[in-house]
Amino acid sequence: MRLLRKLFSADSRNRAAALLIVLCAAIVAATEPALPALMKHVLDVGFTSRRDFPLWAVPAVLLGLFTVRGLAWLTSQFLTQWMTQNVLARVRTLVYGQIVHAQLAQLQRESASSLIGAAVYEAQLALGMIFPGLLTLVRDSLTLLALFGYLMWLNWSLTLLTLAILLPLLFTMRLISRRAKRLNAQMQKAAEVTSYALEEGMLAAPVIRVHNAQSGFAARFEAINQGLRRTTVKTLVSGSSTTPVSQWLSALAVSVVMVYALHQSDVSGQHSVGGFVSFITAMLMTLSPLRRVSDIVQPMVRALSSLERLRGIIDTPQEADTGSFELARASGELRFEDVTVRIGAIDRPVLDRVSLHVHAGESLALVGPSGAGKTTLMRLVPRLLEPSSGRLLLDGVPLRDWKLHALRQQIALVSQDVVLLNDSVAANVSFGEPVDEARAWSALEAAALADFVRGLPGGLHAEIGHNGSQLSGGQRQRLSIARALYRDAPLLILDEATSALDAESERLVQQAVDRLMQGRTTIVIAHRLATIAHCDRIAVLDQGRLVELGTQSELLTRGGLYAQLHRMQFAGQGTQEWVGGN
Repeated sequence: MRLLRKLFSADSRNRAAALLIVLCAAIVAATEPALPALMKHVLDVGFTSRRDFPLWAVPAVLLGLFTVRGLAWLTSQFLTQWMTQNVLARVRTLVYGQIVHAQLAQLQRESASSLIGAAVYEAQLALGMIFPGLLTLVRDSLTLLALFGYLMWLNWSLTLLTLAILLPLLFTMRLISRRAKRLNAQMQKAAEVTSYALEEGMLAAPVIRVHNAQSGFAARFEAINQGLRRTTVKTLVSGSSTTPVSQWLSALAVSVVMVYALHQSDVSGQHSVGGFVSFITAMLMTLSPLRRVSDIVQPMVRALSSLERLRGIIDTPQEADTGSFELARASGELRFEDVTVRIGAIDRPVLDRVSLHVHAGESLALVGPSGAGKTTLMRLVPRLLEPSSGRLLLDGVPLRDWKLHALRQQIALVSQDVVLLNDSVAANVSFGEPVDEARAWSALEAAALADFVRGLPGGLHAEIGHNGSQLSGGQRQRLSIARALYRDAPLLILDEATSALDAESERLVQQAVDRLMQGRTTIVIAHRLATIAHCDRIAVLDQGRLVELGTQSELLTRGGLYAQLHRMQFAGQGTQEWVGGN
């Protein structure tokens, strides 16, 4: 409920809409007793010499009454749907805001399908029940107040008798409805079991024949089939009995009321025909709103419970951004000082007291077996992950002291998992920044992709499909490199940018990568050692620790872990154990 109040109060227009909805609901409710009241007057004086209205007044009043009622009804429905969609849009905005701003470690506990389901489908179903349900609750409650007020005014003793009859009647109808729902659920379950038995028979048909098990399986299916038949018959009979039972109970209620009203007329002689017909009409008009009010509460409670699941997503803590330091362009000097990272309840730290100094403009390769901590180390730089202890410094300033936006403005990332927008080439190159076409063409030229883009219909503004579905693997990778060139950041992170490509695509991508690395501090996560021969230094990680650091020739001379990895890869032996990114 707290989440619903938060979503509702986020837009002041929702309050105005709610007030108008209540006003329209009150108008609709006020018109309900007007019809039986009009019938009373017409029956009492319209068929006598005492008629005090012209004939044209009857259709005029009726049409005017239903015009006002219809306009109020439509307005309340429109405003309810508008408010529902307004709050739904707010939900989607909040969830997407969490996707781009929340702490990744917390957010990634939810699967993508779970997030989408909660933000789109569950929220749609829940809010689609809550706000229309509230409208029904308010409108029917006011209608009942208006009708029972009118009934009390007509005949208070008869009204109390009516209430004494209607409440047990509604309770009985509710029991019948619940039984019908329960039987319907049983029928659906029996149908699922029967369908599964048929599917099982199809799948096992050869085995059934080989084992001569036809009679046994046929008997088993017949039992299941007869169970479905019995349940279906029960459900249909229960559903069919609802209408006659409700009509019989209504007839009983009307009979009791009629007898009592006739008795009162015999005793006092004060009741008119119009008054009695008006009373019966108003009494019957209370049945539908009473049933709707009693039926709407439980679905609304379930909808509120379903909506509360969004709280865990919306209340996910956002990334800490407490720093104040900012710089237009850093030099790119990066330091890791005794950095340790622990994730969850894992005993061994993912990174264990790693200290590393990357000079401005230097290229450093990270290698090691799967689970060594390479990707974890990379995620620390843009603060996608926070160290458990130790610190990182950029240009001598601790990362926590940088403004988050200013820090990430210094970083460009090219990953093996390329993410492309279902948008134009220009939008994918600029990736959220204002599009500068000259700058975009320059980046595409450097990424060896300009000629291809010129040949596209629309050129720079050509759509590339869902996640670049209209591009080859090499083209997608070069487009991500063009994005990094467009960003022109001093610090570059390359996560195996040439993996899973054919020889020609890899050559073109590697050339683009070489141009991209010029003049930038570069951290390369490498699984294939052939791609890091040009790096200034190589850091070797194993079980979260920095075990070797030096140039390729130095590490080969030492004969340690890197030399072992080098021999395995270039001897064509099992390199799979070295592939991984943690």
